[in-house]
Amino acid sequence: EIWCVFQPHTYTRTKAFFHEFAEALSHTDHLVLADIYAARETDTLGISSSDLAKEAAKLGTDTHYYPSFAEIEAFLKENCKSGDLLITMGAGDVVKIGEDRRIFPGRVQDLRTVASAGFCLSHWLSTGNVRILHLPH
Repeated sequence: EIWCVFQPHTYTRTKAFFHEFAEALSHTDHLVLADIYAARETDTLGISSSDLAKEAAKLGTDTHYYPSFAEIEAFLKENCKSGDLLITMGAGDVVKIGEDRRIFPGRVQDLRTVASAGFCLSHWLSTGNVRILHLPH
């Protein structure tokens, strides 16, 4: 199964592409959302990752929201199985999720790491980091 951990980048971008994010992220088996990476902004728009999680869940996606990386890692440790694919993507330091090999001891294979401010994931995400981890059988 495919797990996606997503950390949105800025409140303005999350608000502007709210429905597009929900639709694009709904194509994974399991979606886990981290808090929005604010960068230079403060939350003046009343938007949150919790809101995005609710919207993706409306589209039928198994969706979870946790405000801290520690909570996300604990959840993944309990729920990811051998053979699953874990993709972490977004802004900030979301790629650090899964770097601690104690989370998936002896079960993780890092397939690719991209950490470039210019990496274009799609037309609506112009900057970010992506890490793909495979949990071999």
